[in-house]
Amino acid sequence: MKKCPKCGAEYTDATTLCPADGVALETADDYLIGKTLAGKYRIEERISSGGMGSVYRGTHILMDKTVAVKVHTLRRHVQLPRQASAARA
Repeated sequence: MKKCPKCGAEYTDATTLCPADGVALETADDYLIGKTLAGKYRIEERISSGGMGSVYRGTHILMDKTVAVKVHTLRRHVQLPRQASAARA
């Protein structure tokens, strides 16, 4: 997966320039690629990421099937506005 340093958009490894602004894309290092999760799922490529986490293409090792693996991002010390206003009430 490659990422545009200017706009932050992500593209496949085959793309070299950001279509939106023409800036050269940088390879995004991802520590999960190549790892095995839960002893079953080998992570091969990040498909997409967002505010809640990332989705990866992987392989179920025992069944030799392609799977999608969603990994949630844990964020600490984040207080949602609704929770903050409820605490003041």
